[in-house]
Amino acid sequence: MSALVNSVLRLVKWPVALASVAALPGAVLAFRDEIEAVVDAFEAVRPFLYGAVGYFVLWWFILRRRWMREGTFWATFEHELTHTVFSLLTFNPVREFMATGKKGGYIMRHGGSHNWLVPISPYFFPTLSVP
Repeated sequence: MSALVNSVLRLVKWPVALASVAALPGAVLAFRDEIEAVVDAFEAVRPFLYGAVGYFVLWWFILRRRWMREGTFWATFEHELTHTVFSLLTFNPVREFMATGKKGGYIMRHGGSHNWLVPISPYFFPTLSVP
């Protein structure tokens, strides 16, 4: 089954890449429209901005030290977990999972079947946001 999934992913790789590049100008224009809407409705957005600035100050002076001490492990763990989830979803069994706070991490898949979706998955799929 993984061979079939990998073959389909190989076929759609470049069409998806080209469609993404083609959609980029429209996405930039839509983002510009959203920024203009925020500027026009600044009073409605002001509490959010105060909260964002407050959190940044809290993080910078208090939480940053803890993050540097403990947070890198959890960020690495979540990153490697996303690789693992997509590997399993594409029927490529995982042989080894490693996440560390200081030396990064990796997953090793069983066999030689690989696809492009597994390596890029942490960069577009928010694993911890999925209920």
